[in-house]
Amino acid sequence: MPKATTSYTLDDKAQAHLKNATNTLWQAYSIVDLLVNSADLDNDDMPALISALRGAAELMSNGLNDLGEV
Repeated sequence: MPKATTSYTLDDKAQAHLKNATNTLWQAYSIVDLLVNSADLDNDDMPALISALRGAAELMSNGLNDLGEV
């Protein structure tokens, strides 16, 4: 038996929060992806790496907060 699907309609405010959350989470993903692919841990990059990870964590937190508003 096929599953019943439920359609949801988001008001303008919820749509804006969803868009902000999506954009912010992609920004955080991009930072983490860049770090994973370019960090040289043998070349004293640790302070810059930690700073970038803190920024990515803050972006993820903001994106998740926006998702909570949807």
